[in-house]
Amino acid sequence: MNSDEAIVAELRRRGEWQMGGYGIAEVLHGSGHADLMIENRRGNSRRLTVDLPSSGKPQRWLYTDAADAADWVDQFFVLLGEEIDTGGLSLT
Repeated sequence: MNSDEAIVAELRRRGEWQMGGYGIAEVLHGSGHADLMIENRRGNSRRLTVDLPSSGKPQRWLYTDAADAADWVDQFFVLLGEEIDTGGLSLT
């Protein structure tokens, strides 16, 4: 199992992640979750709370067991990109 700390560090390392004008502007680490600030080019932003492995909650975006924290984040970004593309985060 990947540690919360390793996943949060990987999310922070990729702080410059961009997809279609959106990016992660901030990553806060809470007990069993990460609080992400998602921002678009126009300055609109929304907070998104993501359950981490220690929460014991399902990680529904994982389509296969994550090999490491980078793989976990890669799989999460697939879901995040799909949500943004379909308007699921309602950032605009």
